[in-house]
Amino acid sequence: HNGVKSIFESLQTSNFYMMRIGIGRPEQKEQVANYVLSKFSLNELPVIEDVLNKIAIDLEKIIISSVV
Repeated sequence: HNGVKSIFESLQTSNFYMMRIGIGRPEQKEQVANYVLSKFSLNELPVIEDVLNKIAIDLEKIIISSVV
């Protein structure tokens, strides 16, 4: 993935934490760009909120373990 590659190059290291969120795939390969860039549906918003809350908890754990 070019975005991750760019981060590696900018930081000049691969030694950092990274969290990824999967979004699934569109039914047709040609629809990937529109699918990835589209807004979340009303049905998806509660799922996103839950995932972001879990990420916040994990991020807090990472920060605390890095300080200690």
